[in-house]
Amino acid sequence: MPHTNARRPRRNRRKKQGGAIRALLLGLCAVMLMGLLALGFRALQRSRVARYPVLYTREIQFYALENQVPAPLLAAMIMAESSYDPNAVSGVGARGLMQVMPETGAWIAGKLDEPFSEQALFEPDVSIRYGAWYMGFLLRRYEGDFTCAVAAYHAGQGTVDKWLSDPAFSADGKTLSAIGFASTDTYVKRVLKYYDYYLGEYEKLAATQAP
Repeated sequence: MPHTNARRPRRNRRKKQGGAIRALLLGLCAVMLMGLLALGFRALQRSRVARYPVLYTREIQFYALENQVPAPLLAAMIMAESSYDPNAVSGVGARGLMQVMPETGAWIAGKLDEPFSEQALFEPDVSIRYGAWYMGFLLRRYEGDFTCAVAAYHAGQGTVDKWLSDPAFSADGKTLSAIGFASTDTYVKRVLKYYDYYLGEYEKLAATQAP
């Protein structure tokens, strides 16, 4: 019996030490897990920024307001058109951030009563200004209908007008129930998907800019 009583304090100390070590290990694991989650979150944020840049916000907001075009829609179209590359050139010769065709740019410049230069379409300010003016024109033409206006930006007004006059594509002559070109259909869906993302981003910008 004396031997048994002598060992109990040592056992208790060992139990306490074991419990402290387990608690320390659990704490370390929790810290490591939180660190990994933070790294994963930052990586996700960087990935989203890389996939959906928020650039040229001053120009987008200014020309969107001037032409009564929602800024998130303009941002979404730039993403769909050029992925925010001001030097982008399409296979058919469209140029700049908003992929304005030279002949369309010349027409817009005429409407704005200013000289036209094809090279100017690579300038972000000019590309956004021309694209915003044209989208404002299309939104007014199609009574604010995003699908018709975006489809017309991609496929042309004449093509969209033809679809609207065809019951196979439009039941009311004002809205599109279907889009005749697969490429335009894909483009419209892409723009509207990007619009949902940029809507949140521009709401954040508006909040930071509020007085």
